Formats: sequence, C-alpha cells, structure tokens
Amino acid sequence: MKNFKVVCTDYPTEYDFHIEKEILATVNAELHTFDCRTEEEVLDCCRDADAVMTVYAPVGRYAIEAFTRCKIIARYGVGVDNINIATATKRGVVVANVPDYCAYEVALHTVSLMLCLSRKIIILDHDVKIEHNWDVLPAKPVFRMKGQTLGLIGFGRIAQTVADLVEGFDLFIIAFDPYVSKDVAEAHRVQLVQLEDLLGRSDFISIHTPLTPETKHLIGESRLRKMKPSVFLVNTARAAIIDQKALYCALKNRWIAGAGLDVLEEEPPKENDPLLRLDNVIITPHTASYSEQSYQEVRKRPSEEVVRVLSGGWPRPIAFLNPEVKNYV
Repeated sequence: MKNFKVVCTDYPTEYDFHIEKEILATVNAELHTFDCRTEEEVLDCCRDADAVMTVYAPVGRYAIEAFTRCKIIARYGVGVDNINIATATKRGVVVANVPDYCAYEVALHTVSLMLCLSRKIIILDHDVKIEHNWDVLPAKPVFRMKGQTLGLIGFGRIAQTVADLVEGFDLFIIAFDPYVSKDVAEAHRVQLVQLEDLLGRSDFISIHTPLTPETKHLIGESRLRKMKPSVFLVNTARAAIIDQKALYCALKNRWIAGAGLDVLEEEPPKENDPLLRLDNVIITPHTASYSEQSYQEVRKRPSEEVVRVLSGGWPRPIAFLNPEVKNYV
C-alpha cells in the first residue's frame, strides 16, 4: 500500500494528534505537524504533501500552485477564509471543512452573550465583587426582553439554531440572508428582510455570515449609526465583518448600547486595545465553538475527509466545499 504524507500546518498547543494518527493509519498515511504562520512556511512544509490539514495558517494561491501532489485541503473548523478555494479547484484539489461540529455551541454562546448584555450581568457581578455595591443602579436601564426584535445577519446553520434556542423568549425574529429561501426562514418562525430594515428595527443584532470580500467591514460607521441607541450587537462569526475602529466609536459614544464579541481583528488583543477599557462590551477569547464534545468532533472530521479522498472517494456532501473540482481532476 502506498505511503501517504499528510501535513497539519498549525494547531493549538494542547494537541497530541493521537486521534488523527489513528484515523490516518487506516490508509497508511503518516502525519507531519508544523506551526506555520506565513504562506511561505505553508509552501515549504506542504509542497510534496498528499493532503493538508489546517487551522489558521494561510493556504493561499501562491502555496497551492506550488503543491505537487496535494489531493485535499481540510480545515479544522467552519470558516475557510484562510484557504484560496478558487485556486484549489483549478488545481484539482478538494477543499473540505467541518460545518456541523459546533453549531449548537456557537448558537448557545450567542444567546448567552445576548442575555448577559440584556440583563447587565457582568456589570452587576463587578459591582458586587469589586465595588461591594448591592444595588441595581449601575445596571440601569434594563429592559424586558419579551417582545423585542432579534435581527440575524446571515441565516445559516448557526443562526437557525439561535432562532430555535430563543423560541421561548417571545422575541420577534428577522433575518437578512440573500441566499436563504423564504420557506427555510418560515420553518424557523423568522421573517426575511433587507439589511437596512434589520439594522433600524432590531433590539439585538447577531452576526452569522461568513467572511468574504463582500462581507468584510459589512458593519461600519454608517450602518452602526442606523442602529437603535438601545441595540446590543453580538458577533460570534468573524471579527472583520465589523469595522472594529468604528465599533469602538459606536460603543464609546453610545451610538449603540453594547456589544458581545467572541472574535477580534487582532487575537489576542494588545493590552492597550481601547475596546478592553469599555464597560459596555463583553469579550470572550474565540471560544464560542468549544465544548468537550465539539472538540473531539473537530479533531476527527478533517482526518476522516482526508481518508475518504486518499481512498479515491469524495468528502461528505455537507463538508465538500468545491464539488466542481470534479471537472478538474
């Protein structure tokens, strides 16, 4: 049986890779692990790889065009903005991700941020523990969530789960997504609207769109100014969908009431990042996808897709991002 070379370009420090190695061993594939930060490093490490698995390392056009044997690039996670899918397709390289491993976790994290912002939980906790103040005054005003409007920017798998999770909150839910049908939205009791309409009507806005050239800085100063001054903005998707400098101005000057962020344009943030000094923003360290169960799933799935392709097959349909690659193989 042929020996395959599989390269993992980068990984969290706690990885030991025993799960991946067991799966890849079923097709006699040997795993090589690196800590690539640049596209040049990716190229050097993956030039003769039969398969590439990646977390955040940039697998761009320059690197992919230099690959000599690669059959599949598999991402540990949902977003694939670090992979040049168009170039991979033209080179006959399959691109796969793990779109279904953490929808529940991210949706629950989104709802948790909404609740913390709405009920001013962090402010109250700080006042009790640090200021020794047993009073609701620092949190005022707090408004009843029942009857308010939740606007979802993007209505894919995670946003749909958010809509299902808040069913008992008695919210009116609207969504903007030009790629989702009215029937899908109605199945989750959601009304599709235009983006500008959503911005002006929503009491909570949650972002669930992928990062693309069209969505980068989709939410900038002009759109932040169109929101209600009482709105809470939540982002558990990709940081660059919001112009972070404009968001700071909006929070600092109270154009909007607050924000809950699991993603930042620079991670981790510098100690002098002005967002860290604001009391109307909650920031978590890009952990919305985490649970012990989802962590195990995301470790298994990329290796399983690699095995499928190296065995002569195709990824699961839900994970197969460029099926048109079949025309180039």
